[in-house]
Amino acid sequence: MSKTFKKGGVFLFTVLSLPIVRIIFGFLNLPDNIISWLFSFVFQALFMGLFPFLLYKALVQKDNKLILKEFRVATPLSISAVLLAIPIGLLVYIQNIGSSVIWSTLMTLIGFTYSSGVGVIYSSTEVLILEIITSAVLPAIFEEFIDRGLLLSVFEDNKNEKFKMFFLGIFFGLLHQNAPQLGPTAVVGVILVYMAMKCNSIIPGMIVHFMNNFFITIADYGTQKGVLFGDIYEAFTNFYLSNWIVLIAVYAIAWWLLVMLLKYFKRVTEEKTKEPEKLVVVEPERPSIYEIYGYPTPSGNYVYPRPMPMKEEEFYAPMEEKPKFFSYSLVWIGWLASLATTIMTFIWGFIK
Repeated sequence: MSKTFKKGGVFLFTVLSLPIVRIIFGFLNLPDNIISWLFSFVFQALFMGLFPFLLYKALVQKDNKLILKEFRVATPLSISAVLLAIPIGLLVYIQNIGSSVIWSTLMTLIGFTYSSGVGVIYSSTEVLILEIITSAVLPAIFEEFIDRGLLLSVFEDNKNEKFKMFFLGIFFGLLHQNAPQLGPTAVVGVILVYMAMKCNSIIPGMIVHFMNNFFITIADYGTQKGVLFGDIYEAFTNFYLSNWIVLIAVYAIAWWLLVMLLKYFKRVTEEKTKEPEKLVVVEPERPSIYEIYGYPTPSGNYVYPRPMPMKEEEFYAPMEEKPKFFSYSLVWIGWLASLATTIMTFIWGFIK
C-alpha cells in the first residue's frame, strides 16, 4: 500500500464515523444542548483528533514531530500572517452572512424546507462558554487538522493548486453532510484551502475558522440578551439584509476587501529570496592502498574492509513513484459517502 493510500484510509475513517456517531447520539435521551455539546466533544476531539492521529502514527508516520509537520501544524509563521488572519476572519464572517442568505433563498425556491428549531437558549454564562468551545474552538482546531492538514497531505504530490483549492473547498461543504450548510461552508472551505497552501500552515486558517464561528455564536448570544454588541449586530444585519440591492452591494464589497487581503497574505507569506550560499570545495582525502585493495593476512589472503556493490541498483536509492489514481481511491470513497449523505438531507428537506 502506498503512503497516499494509507493517508486516504485515515481520512475515510473520519468521514464514515460522522453518520455513525450521529446515529448513536440520536438514541440518547438528553436535552438538546447537552446532546450537541457531547456530540461536538466526542466527534471533534476523538474522531477528528485523537483517533486519526493515532491511526496516522500506526500506518504512515511514527515520529510525532514529522506528523505535525505533514499536517502543516509546525510550520514557522511570520507575525504578519497571524495578524492578517484576524481581519480576514471578520470579512469571511460578513461574506458568510450573504452566502447563507443566497444559498437558503435558492434552496427555498426549489422547494427545500428548512428545519425550524428553538436553537441554543443562553440561560447562563456557562452555556455561552460551552457553546464557544464546542461551536468555535473545537471545529477551528480539528476540522482544520483533518480537512486542510490531512487532505492537503494526501494531495501533496498534486501541483495543481486551483484543483486543490476548489475540489477540497467544495469537499469541505460536503463533509458537513448537511444540505443547508453545503453552499456557505464550501465557499469558506475554498478560502481556507487557499490560505493553507500559500503559507504551508493551517494555523491562520484555524484563526479565521474560529473567528467566523465565534461571531455567529456571540451574535446569537448578544441578540438574545439584548446587550450592546447584540444591538450593533442587529442594526448591521437589518441594514445588510434590508433588500437585495444592499445585500449584493455589501457582499461584493466584503469580497473585494477579502480578495485584497488574501493577495497581501500571499505576499507576506511567500518565502523571501535568499542569496545562494557559497560552496566550499573540500578535496576528498585520498584512500590508502589498503582501503582499495584490502589488508594482507599471514596466510597470504586479503581481507577487504567493506563489501563492494555488485549491482547497479545498489548505487542509487529507488525513486518514489507518483501516486496513481488507485492511491486516492479511499478519498474518492469518502467523497462519494459525503455526497450520498448530503443528497439524503436534500431529499429529506423536500419530502418533510
